[in-house]
Amino acid sequence: MKKIILSSILFASLSIVISSCKKGEEDPFLSLRSRKARICGDWDVTSIERSTSYVDSNSPTYSTTSTSSYNGSAQTTTSSTTSSGVTLTNTSTSSFITKYIIEKDNTYTLTITSTDGTYTEKGTWNFLGKNEAEDLKNREAVTFIPKTITSVDVSNGNATTTSTADGLEGRDFEIIKLKNKEMTFKFSNKTSSGGVTETEDYTAELKQ
Repeated sequence: MKKIILSSILFASLSIVISSCKKGEEDPFLSLRSRKARICGDWDVTSIERSTSYVDSNSPTYSTTSTSSYNGSAQTTTSSTTSSGVTLTNTSTSSFITKYIIEKDNTYTLTITSTDGTYTEKGTWNFLGKNEAEDLKNREAVTFIPKTITSVDVSNGNATTTSTADGLEGRDFEIIKLKNKEMTFKFSNKTSSGGVTETEDYTAELKQ
């Protein structure tokens, strides 16, 4: 009888641990490290998939769409614009490397490096709480709030400019996978006003 009771207690305890560890859709079944311990570290953005659309139902009908794919060092973007029945399509490629450094003191550094120069963003990060309207659990989403931005322009003799990010909104991402060395987060948004509808879908994969 004691063994049955002990087993029940252990099973219940394990269920609580699993429930508290597994938040995102692709989270590990069980992890001995907290979510904060797993998210902190030096991350390389290895892939990004992004799509946007802008539709104006007013006369004349106008719409734009774009899709971007990033492989860790280069991004290819294809955009199409339709106006009065005429569609123009353009494809461009740009090279850059994106990194996040997420610290335990809830600060972060985002660095984007290309042949043109360097973009560095510093700010604070926090897990978001439970949001029933968005069907999100506690700590299933994260927000990055920029504080300062520094840009280095190679074409202008490495001219450096630093500015505060006052007025810029934080970026909220749903974390769909958070492992010790892998993370995937996504962002989706749709707004409609005055006959204009805008959508954006963004998914990024990061590795340490």
